[in-house]
Amino acid sequence: MGIWSLLFLLAVPLQYSVLDNQEDEQFLKTFQSDILFLQNISYASSSRIELVFDHTNHCYTIEGLDEGTLLKRSFPAEWDIDERTMKEGISFNNHGTIRKPGRIQIDTPSTRYQIIFPLGKGRCYVEKL
Repeated sequence: MGIWSLLFLLAVPLQYSVLDNQEDEQFLKTFQSDILFLQNISYASSSRIELVFDHTNHCYTIEGLDEGTLLKRSFPAEWDIDERTMKEGISFNNHGTIRKPGRIQIDTPSTRYQIIFPLGKGRCYVEKL
């Protein structure tokens, strides 16, 4: 009985950290897919379409002047997303080049990430700090 209790106590915290890491990875994959979506619809649109963070409602949206809100996704309330140099939103021109390169920092309870948007036609990449 004592050995089973000890194994159970060791296994439960391990599962929580695995779940946190899975949540982080899933959000980052989804965010990168949304950036690809933003870049693709910017090719075909004549109006400016951008990704904007809403810290009050813990979400981000992809919206355009003519199109309205195209996509809305939420992120956990305990996460801190600092847009740093990208406070005006993320957008691409109709050639697929980002309008303003920069970086975003995401602090989760367990890890800090930096999403970098380089100048050029590449979308972004994620660094774990």
